[in-house]
Amino acid sequence: MNGPVLNDYGPEVARRFAEPRFSGSLPGAVAVTLRSRARDAEICFQALVDDRKRLKRLRFQAIGCPHLVAAADLLAERLEGAAVVDLQDFRAGFLETELPLPAEKLDLKILLEDAIKALYQAILNESHPEEIAS
Repeated sequence: MNGPVLNDYGPEVARRFAEPRFSGSLPGAVAVTLRSRARDAEICFQALVDDRKRLKRLRFQAIGCPHLVAAADLLAERLEGAAVVDLQDFRAGFLETELPLPAEKLDLKILLEDAIKALYQAILNESHPEEIAS
């Protein structure tokens, strides 16, 4: 995308889309991928969990619009270092105000929330549930 088109998205979305800090892959990480056929979008989150059951590193890969990439980058920034148990009931309401997401793109927030909840389940499946809760 060229500059004038990205300017239509606002400065925070344009910055995060052009230079996402948390985009990439983590070899050996727990990973989940969700797709939205309606948006023709895909999001993959990958996490490394430390001994304290916290997200040591969190990265994403996305196929979709600049809002999706920017939202995933902000979400990964917020969640890296969080306790795994905090992912269980994760809500991304902050995306609406911090980017902001336009009303017609609020379904992206739900896609990202679902991906984080799926990541929580994938982490549980990699370890014993009682280990996460402690």
